[in-house]
Amino acid sequence: MTGDTLAQNADGYQSPASRYQLLLRLRIANFTGNFGKVTTAIGEAGADIGSIDIAEVSPEVIVRDFRIYCADEASAQAVVER
Repeated sequence: MTGDTLAQNADGYQSPASRYQLLLRLRIANFTGNFGKVTTAIGEAGADIGSIDIAEVSPEVIVRDFRIYCADEASAQAVVER
């Protein structure tokens, strides 16, 4: 295994502990479809979502904490820039 290879078990699953992790607190406008747009953007950037917690809710916005797993720092930066 090289330094660029992620740890995998026999099924090919990449252990979250072996990857670059982010905790993002996002304020998302409280409109239908916005949550889906955020999760799609995270996936399209090549990251996995480990967990999502709701921190605050109002009629205008929902504040959510996303635990994100990325392959490396560059992948994490791609998520943040989206």
